[in-house]
Amino acid sequence: MLTQGDYILKLNVIQAPVNINWFEFIQGIGVEEEMASDHLMVYPNPAQDGFKLGGMWTEGTQLEMYVYDESGRLWMKESLAYTPDRVISTKDLSTGTYLVTVVSSGRRFTEKLLIVH
Repeated sequence: MLTQGDYILKLNVIQAPVNINWFEFIQGIGVEEEMASDHLMVYPNPAQDGFKLGGMWTEGTQLEMYVYDESGRLWMKESLAYTPDRVISTKDLSTGTYLVTVVSSGRRFTEKLLIVH
């Protein structure tokens, strides 16, 4: 059994032919997934130099933030105390689509983010 946390599943096909039509992940490991539109805002979106997080948190709430590309590669992991005016730099991210996941108090929120440089 896996402990609570974020995991990346990689599939390596070593013998052809293989037909994988879909994967379905129902629930995160140990945390409750929430609808992002109700609890997490990532703005501006699209972003150029940086973005901010908006949400239901009070100032100083501890958050874990993860930024993944569409292939599931983790590009950024940061522990932070929530402040609505904090700008998170995108200088290390290439132009593309990313998923921003925020975990707080056992709840997980995910929102899509577009980066344009």
